[in-house]
Amino acid sequence: MFFLSLLFFNSFSGLVLAQENRGLVPCDLTGEDRCTFCDLFVLFDNVVDFLLLRIIPILTAAMIAVGGFMYVISQGKPEMLNKVRSLFTAVVIGLLITYSAWVIVNAFLMIIGVQDWTGLREGWWQINCE
Repeated sequence: MFFLSLLFFNSFSGLVLAQENRGLVPCDLTGEDRCTFCDLFVLFDNVVDFLLLRIIPILTAAMIAVGGFMYVISQGKPEMLNKVRSLFTAVVIGLLITYSAWVIVNAFLMIIGVQDWTGLREGWWQINCE
């Protein structure tokens, strides 16, 4: 149990250390760095990146660990094994839906040529307000 709690808290400390020095909101309400309309899109991009790259992998690992723990304590009971199987299936289907949605949106926006007519040469998902 100690090892699991150490692993759990250590993964969150890595999350904090991996973050850049900026927050989700890229601007300030006072001072030189005032918010603009473009910063709203940057905020949306930061929230999506935070969810896709930081929260979902942690939740996936936690659900796999819970499923593994349930498998170990099931002692071969068929109803418990069915719950474990459905948990693993739900995790895989959730990951497929989440990340394939991003791939589908990316493919659609690349096909219609968003990069060409908006001037976002680095990619539509990288918003630069400068």
